[in-house]
Amino acid sequence: MGCRATIENGGYAVLTHRRTGPSGWTKIPPGDPDRPSLYTLDEWEGLVAFGWIIRQLRDRNVLDSALVEASFVVKDHGDGVAHFEARSDRSTFRELAKQHTTPWVAPPVAGDEAGIFIDLRTTARILLDLVSWDVAEGRKLAPPP
Repeated sequence: MGCRATIENGGYAVLTHRRTGPSGWTKIPPGDPDRPSLYTLDEWEGLVAFGWIIRQLRDRNVLDSALVEASFVVKDHGDGVAHFEARSDRSTFRELAKQHTTPWVAPPVAGDEAGIFIDLRTTARILLDLVSWDVAEGRKLAPPP
């Protein structure tokens, strides 16, 4: 879940902030003509879903196709962890309702170390690409030496 949240928040920050200099940023106001496809005044709050953020980063050539695909794997893993208990409870309570028995606590999700390392590597690569893109944007604004 942490990797998913990190990618989502980092991507959102890149899409919603503009470089003002080598080390300065400002939030892009809704409807700004600089990024017309990013959002409109009436869509500002609604377009913050993970998939939308990743597709916008892909469309702006911030992330390559391989990282876009890998980010959706991280999303699925994070969603699986976040919603495991709810899914487990739903199925458990349905079965218990049929049997008229007392509910019990579902076992925790099993950890998959290999999957966790893949998610961490993907997250690190995405963050490096986001930072590299942002640094390059800052260099464009730096005064010539």
